[in-house]
Order: sequence, then C-alpha cells, then structure tokens
Amino acid sequence: MIPRVSRSARLYHALARAECYTDRMTTITTKALADLFDTTPKTIADLGKRDLIASAGARGKWELEASVTGYVRHLLRRVNPVTLAL
Repeated sequence: MIPRVSRSARLYHALARAECYTDRMTTITTKALADLFDTTPKTIADLGKRDLIASAGARGKWELEASVTGYVRHLLRRVNPVTLAL
C-alpha cells in the first residue's frame, strides 16, 4: 500500500523543486506549479493559454510570483466576480 502524502508535504516538495536564483525563487516548472495549486499540468497549460499565469519564456517554466498572484485573482473572480474588476 502506498502511503498518502499530506497537502503540506506536497506543497513543500513543490516549492523545493522550484528553481532558485540568488535568494529568491523566480521560476517554477509546470509539474511543481500544478502540485502547488493542487491541480494538473493540463490545467496549468490552460491557465497559461488564458494568460492567467505568467510564462517564464522557456517551455514548461512559469514566473512563480506572477503566477501565484494571477491564480489567486482567478479564484477570487470565480467566487465573487465583483471582487476584482480588473
């Protein structure tokens, strides 16, 4: 039997896989971002096509801070469309 991995452990590993440049994480892979958002790589690709998250230029790489901000705004709009009229 394969043990279940807690959500906090998945988030920790997702961030651990993010690439670090100097002291600040700037890019993250599609798989790691999917783990961070608790979704699938296909959903990440869809969010990228809809310009809700920011591509880092290279295939399968995303800007971490801008992508998290965009995803949070996307979720807020789904909950209450009037929340962010951007």
